[in-house]
Amino acid sequence: MISLHIGQAGNQIGNRLWNLLCHEEGINLSGFPSGINVERFEECDHHFYFNESSSTNDNTSFTPRTCFIDTDQQTIDEILSGSLQNIVHSDLTCAGSGSAHNCYASGKFQSGKVVVNEATTSIRRLIESCHNCKHLMIYHSINGGTGSGLTPTLSGFVKTIAPKIQIVSQTVIPSQNICQSTTAPYNALLCLVESNESIDLRFVYENEVLYNLIDPLLKPQHRLPSYHHINHVIALQSSCLTSGERWKGELYMSVDACITNLIPFPELNMITSAIVPITRSTVSGTNSRAITVDAFMSNYEVCSINTNEGKYISCGVLYRSSNIPVQEVERACFEVRNELETPFVEWIPSGFKVGISPQPLIHDKMAQKYYTEPEISLLKISNHTGISNVLEKLTTDYRALLDKRAFTFWYIGEGMEEGEFVTCQEGMEATIAKIKKLGEKGQNPDGSDDES
Repeated sequence: MISLHIGQAGNQIGNRLWNLLCHEEGINLSGFPSGINVERFEECDHHFYFNESSSTNDNTSFTPRTCFIDTDQQTIDEILSGSLQNIVHSDLTCAGSGSAHNCYASGKFQSGKVVVNEATTSIRRLIESCHNCKHLMIYHSINGGTGSGLTPTLSGFVKTIAPKIQIVSQTVIPSQNICQSTTAPYNALLCLVESNESIDLRFVYENEVLYNLIDPLLKPQHRLPSYHHINHVIALQSSCLTSGERWKGELYMSVDACITNLIPFPELNMITSAIVPITRSTVSGTNSRAITVDAFMSNYEVCSINTNEGKYISCGVLYRSSNIPVQEVERACFEVRNELETPFVEWIPSGFKVGISPQPLIHDKMAQKYYTEPEISLLKISNHTGISNVLEKLTTDYRALLDKRAFTFWYIGEGMEEGEFVTCQEGMEATIAKIKKLGEKGQNPDGSDDES
């Protein structure tokens, strides 16, 4: 897998991610085996995230298969001078000469142009350095200009030169009460619609929801959640998602399997997730059934959907435990679906995909004092019709700005055409309508009625 960190938020998430992955896989922040937990190091398939090479003294070294990209040099300088400075070198970064100023059009047409040639060259080099590269993961926020404007360009480039590579994105979308940009609704919808064809699977996060998830944990310490805590949750989700690929067990789930089982139609690619237990205050049980029940409670989702309203289209549950029988997991999933009457669309006979990783969930030293390391944990990833409510809120904010033509002159001045705003709105409204129809009782995927 190749990882791209785009924009300020994407780079900050990347900082957390690579600290966590190195700790998990027994690699120090200089790229060499740490010598801590040798068994975990030897059992891991490091080639999933790292390129391996031998140094002059015959010691094996590991280099992250990644690229940090931003139109602002300052963000990249922080990466090169921070905790990753000895493992992420300048050839794994691409920086422009100025900010995209919270404008999608600037990130795509103007500021983005300065960095896009260097970025595409780096991406091509990373792909060529891989043996049979299958996946590319993009980390970004679509609130600002760089994360929203550059992503469609770079994901489209990858699909052009390597169409068989499946692109997964970890996408932070605007929250109504926590947003640092008045133009975020424009940036978000323009990016979602423009990149929809090139991104195969999109995990969605809302900062406000993540704040509320973490806040109860920090209140006893009289601390408020920060972006550091939020970014760790996103990094942890990626770690859980790929744990089965790195430590293969009896019933592992690959990223390929996630995409195949969760996405019934290309345009319905927005996925929500929940990690249980994520903090010390959310542990309600230590067996597979208890955490499976917890995972299907809406208060653990990382975006503002209510899973008690609407229906699941498909769902994946990935357990992490060194000692959990397959039969116990399968029974827990069966009981949750039937006893809790978890609603699934009628036209998918079995909506569950189950996986088990033998490597329990762990945190790096910076996070261990806040987060729990349980014997059994679970990542639930689901395609749920409730995501239409999230998209509707974004579209409502977008329409409110567009009705007044507020701020559009900035976008047009950077190279966009005014008609693109209307086309984008219509495209998102069509997607929302299709998701809602899929959740209606008796509706087939094509929108026709079963009883007709």
